[in-house]
Amino acid sequence: MTRDALLVELFPLLNEEPQNKGDVVHVLIQIRKLLEHQGKPELYWALNFFCDWIVHTQLTRGGAPKILKLLDERLPTFDARNPQGIDPDGMVMSILSFELLRRDLRGFLQVNDVPTRWVDDDFTWQAVVRFYAQQVLDIPLVIEDGKFLLKHIRRMEIVGFEPAKDFVEANPGQTFFGFQWSVTLNSGQKFLCPYTSNLMVKPADWPTQGIRQTRKPSMSSE
Repeated sequence: MTRDALLVELFPLLNEEPQNKGDVVHVLIQIRKLLEHQGKPELYWALNFFCDWIVHTQLTRGGAPKILKLLDERLPTFDARNPQGIDPDGMVMSILSFELLRRDLRGFLQVNDVPTRWVDDDFTWQAVVRFYAQQVLDIPLVIEDGKFLLKHIRRMEIVGFEPAKDFVEANPGQTFFGFQWSVTLNSGQKFLCPYTSNLMVKPADWPTQGIRQTRKPSMSSE
């Protein structure tokens, strides 16, 4: 498919909330094709990584080296009880919560003049990130020795969808969703990095953000 044909297909899909993980996988695969058309994956290195991960366990190109090295510098001493202690710039949580994906995806959608609902509407993003996490639950990220010259990390995966117990107990009456990251170090040590967020309920009169009615015609059909 040409770049413009891909954008025409994506336009209505991005105006809707995904209903299952298949919807998220399909859109990100098409976005991955667009990144290849552009020929500049470094502009959206995080988006490229997350698009690759939904279909591959072995990642050696795109944004994979950069993301994995960022994590490798921080995760071996990451303490979930005091994330600021090892994560002063918020990078670990930005990756593990998929906010880094959200940032790069927003920039990509804006530049390509398509709806930004998936990233700008909080309730739609909530569905996107939950379905994405469900997809990669079955795709552990295995890091082969020597590929990235990492000092610590051997394997990363999402192993469950439970919110952190202490969040739930400390906030009775609220509803949460979350997932558990499992990290295996080269030493064989394993530890969990939980991510938890409020499960928001959309108000009946909520004005959905990021919907677009029309797209400007592209001058290129490459």
